[in-house]
Amino acid sequence: MPTAHDAGIEFDLGDDSPMERPIVRLCTKMLSDALLNRAQTLRMLPLDAEWGSVEYERDGTWQLAMQIPNGAFGQLIDRIKAMAGLNLEQRGAQEGDVRVRHGDEHRTLVVRTEPGASFDSVTINGFMARTA
Repeated sequence: MPTAHDAGIEFDLGDDSPMERPIVRLCTKMLSDALLNRAQTLRMLPLDAEWGSVEYERDGTWQLAMQIPNGAFGQLIDRIKAMAGLNLEQRGAQEGDVRVRHGDEHRTLVVRTEPGASFDSVTINGFMARTA
């Protein structure tokens, strides 16, 4: 089955339509905030049985961006994996990329997953690298 990745789809992070599903809006906000905050890396980590976290790295320092209840956290990880063309059913190490646009800026973000106890952890790089 073709994925958004296969079709060469670029996701517009400036399109925050109220008609979008809440998890899509949360994902858009998370990626937009990383770009606006000039993050170098974003990571999503399960914290405990109830919460997951999103952190940004900037100039070698990690900053907590948000904590998300696990119900939404799992959906957010699935959304990122789908955008990167990764297998949603497969737990553990995978790698893919996501093409995004925010205003006039275009980025290709590298998405990596690693196995976690309850959810995969996700690392996203490429916020600073511009693509044509």
